[in-house]
Formats: sequence, C-alpha cells, structure tokens
Amino acid sequence: PPEHISKIFAVLIQILQDSGLPPSNRDRKHCDSVDERAALRRCAAVHLLRLCDMSLQLEGTYLKPGMWHVLSSAFLDEERSVRESAMEELSMMLTGQGKYRHGGIASGSFAPNLRFVSLIVLCADSEHGHGHSAANGDAANVGRRSTSTKNAALQCISTLRRTCESTLA
Repeated sequence: PPEHISKIFAVLIQILQDSGLPPSNRDRKHCDSVDERAALRRCAAVHLLRLCDMSLQLEGTYLKPGMWHVLSSAFLDEERSVRESAMEELSMMLTGQGKYRHGGIASGSFAPNLRFVSLIVLCADSEHGHGHSAANGDAANVGRRSTSTKNAALQCISTLRRTCESTLA
C-alpha cells in the first residue's frame, strides 16, 4: 500500500535528519557510538537512492523536495564511509550499473531524474585528499571516489545529450 511506502521514505529520512539515530526512542539509547550512527546513515542514504530507481517510479511521488535536501546531506557527511557509499550508489544510478542495471541511462530505458545528476556538486573533494576542507563543506575526503562519481555524471550527461540530439534529428 502507498502509505507503507511513504512510511519507509519517512523513516529513512528521519534517520538522516537525526544524525543516524534510530527512529524508536527505545533503540536510541543503545545507539551511541559514532560507528553505529554512521552505519545507520550509510544504510538510510543507500536505500533511499535505491528506492529512487526510476524503474520503480516511486521517487516522484514519495521523495518530496525537503526529503531530497535531507538525502543530499549524505554527500557531505563527516564520516568517509557514509559519503563514499552515497557517492558510489549515485554513480551506479547515473550509469545504470549494479542494482540499476535493468534500467538506467546505459540501457536507454530509464534515465535518472536530473535532480540526482545535480547531486554531483556535493561530491567535490579537497585537492590533496587529506582530512576535511572548505572545498567539500568540511565533509570527509573520499579521494578517488569523488573523481569516479564526477566521471559517472559526465557519462550520464553525455548519454542524455546524445539521446536528445538523436530525438531532435
């Protein structure tokens, strides 16, 4: 039922909004380590992106603009594992690989929503790849993952441009 889908989106967003705390007050008191909270944020971000697979056709109905902004915070997370996982999932979404293999721009059947392409601006990394920097909003540096995510976006944009040109021709 649609209300269950809406609740799933809401729970995952709440985990990101609450910096990785579980939605249940009962469970919150047991989740006090930085690693546990990062693992919950990583899981919430990855699964939100997976729910936004264009072949599922859920994103337009259930991922409201405010939720999209909360999801984007995963791309600026202070924990490297959260940021890397979000960027890796975005790369797969943009190129139609992994879980997105059945659709995605690579197969030509489902192009990602352009608001996901715009997330690439949050994937900047410092020039030297150490620690945190103002270039990435004091988010954890992810090294080569930043470059590979930018390359995935370029590949997606190039494919979208070719598709538009061939449609207009």
